[in-house]
Amino acid sequence: MEPSLTHVRKASIAFEKSAELELVVLKTHLLIEEKLREYLGNAFEDSSSIDKANLTFHQLLRLSRSLKVMEQLNWFWESVSALNKLRNEMAHELDCELNDKRLEPVIRPILKTGMAHIPQEAKDLLDPINGPLSFLYSQSCVLATGSGIFKHRV
Repeated sequence: MEPSLTHVRKASIAFEKSAELELVVLKTHLLIEEKLREYLGNAFEDSSSIDKANLTFHQLLRLSRSLKVMEQLNWFWESVSALNKLRNEMAHELDCELNDKRLEPVIRPILKTGMAHIPQEAKDLLDPINGPLSFLYSQSCVLATGSGIFKHRV
């Protein structure tokens, strides 16, 4: 199953150029959480147990990663983990400034893959941070749908 138009619609809302950076980070976190829940719901016969467990983002991430142990996915898990850490800092530190130092752990693993390049025609639509974060979200959609690099299901 390929990512749907719903995925594209949600991404277009989250990654619009005029969005404040803080909002982009928070929306990306929410969208990826949704995809981790979807992935786990598809991975187990009783998906309602996952919903009833009331898992935190960190727990969803660890459980998802334990089901998908592949070295070529380390960049994804590293970046999503860093995104969660950044989101927690934003939520618990009143003066949390989103600067390159805070964003680097989220972005570095994505850029190292070489897959998250922004086409020239899209450079005017996306801020530098939006491209890698939208790529990270797109990969979480691929995880949830079981296609692409995530096609080897449990």
